[in-house]
Amino acid sequence: MKCDFCGSDKNKKIFDYARHQEAAILQCQKCNLVFLKNTNTELQVLEFYQNQYRNLATILSLPPDEHYHNPTVVYDANDRIKWIKRFVDLENIRVLEVGSASGRMLQALQNEGADAHGTEITQSYVEYSRNLGFTVYDRPITEYHFRNEFDLII
Repeated sequence: MKCDFCGSDKNKKIFDYARHQEAAILQCQKCNLVFLKNTNTELQVLEFYQNQYRNLATILSLPPDEHYHNPTVVYDANDRIKWIKRFVDLENIRVLEVGSASGRMLQALQNEGADAHGTEITQSYVEYSRNLGFTVYDRPITEYHFRNEFDLII
């Protein structure tokens, strides 16, 4: 599988699970990008996240305000921050969270000193996060051509 960032086909599997499901997580051996092995087309991925993702049994399907304040979501964000801090100092770096939902993880990143931004395609979540003061991009990440704007993408 080719790296979406640099195009190299040299990668290694580093994890077997992606949060809620079995999935191959790969790391590019050329640019070090960590990504999900995906065999679906861009259109299939977009349709999945727009129409099915929030309805999965393993995902909390809540209105944005309830999602943001949900104890499980808060715990998950704080737990992820602890893991990320093992590898990266978050102070004064620009972070992009892909699939930022209600913005809880953006808030946790900001609490650690990061300049946190998100991408989200569910409009109610986009509006909620923006009302919290976050910059949230509302189209699929593939429509943006970010190059070196962020120090960390999660």
